[in-house]
Amino acid sequence: LPPGHQIATYVSGPGQLFPGVRDFRGSLQVFSDIGIPAVALRSSSRTLTTLPAAAMNQSFDAATLYFSHVLMGTSVALYRSTVVLTNPGFFPVNGTIRFFRSDGTPMVVHLGNQSDSVHPFAIGAQGSAFLESDPSQPYEQGYAIVEANHAVGGAVILSQHDPTSGALLTEVAVTPSAPNRKFLVYVESGDEFNTGIALANVQTTATNLEYVLHPNAAPGEPAHSGPVSFGAGRQSAA
Repeated sequence: LPPGHQIATYVSGPGQLFPGVRDFRGSLQVFSDIGIPAVALRSSSRTLTTLPAAAMNQSFDAATLYFSHVLMGTSVALYRSTVVLTNPGFFPVNGTIRFFRSDGTPMVVHLGNQSDSVHPFAIGAQGSAFLESDPSQPYEQGYAIVEANHAVGGAVILSQHDPTSGALLTEVAVTPSAPNRKFLVYVESGDEFNTGIALANVQTTATNLEYVLHPNAAPGEPAHSGPVSFGAGRQSAA
């Protein structure tokens, strides 16, 4: 890869990295002499979803990942949440995925052959886990917490399916969020787009939320909303 150049290639298919690979799920390990940025693109006939790369020089201390929004089950459409975890370490990793409803109570999720609010996992060195929820279960939404005995890479793929045919309509991969006291997000509201935000209080104490809307174009006082009480263990998506 010469200086300043870029490569974009598929894992499988004619003329790609591994032309003979079919029906494969796992991990791709990449080695480089120097540091390079990378992103993975999970593509289908309808969608293009980005997945993050997990650096292999991560800490071997225990790790916690927070996913502030998951949803699954049957509503106006079929929804699925898929937890994707990668183990960048040279030793196996063990941990749990815990699911919570918006009110903070445990949320039972069908993953594989298990229905529970707590799902254990074990991933071998440089391995991965692909854990899909069942879209036929009753509709639920909330948040998830992944706890592992050393660092893991992770994302949750939120998918929407046609309620009649089950065909995939759209999906997006959500990376974990670190708890922050103050943060800023880009928002847009208009004829074509609206912006939602999902928040999870993963702490053991309640907090107060205040929202301040700063326009890009029009000067003047920003709009305020709140404060709103946000109880311990609760989640909000609006």
